[in-house]
Amino acid sequence: GIGTVLQGLFHQGQIQIPGYSATALCAGWITTSVTNPLWVIHTRILLDKEKNSGIIGTIQNIVKKEGIEGFFKGIGAGYVLVLNPI
Repeated sequence: GIGTVLQGLFHQGQIQIPGYSATALCAGWITTSVTNPLWVIHTRILLDKEKNSGIIGTIQNIVKKEGIEGFFKGIGAGYVLVLNPI
């Protein structure tokens, strides 16, 4: 189970290189998952030709036109970039 996996990342109480890599990968994925919606909103505001939607209007437009999935456009590329240093 998960306990066995976690034990494999440690040797005599010290985290090993695979453990560092696994924790860094998880941290990167979590960070990407949390910040991607913010970047989508930011990009949409910058590309808004009318410049009058604002943050709330932009969020409402994304939800109305694309649903919640609209906030996660491009997240696959973000996940690939997390893998880059490994």
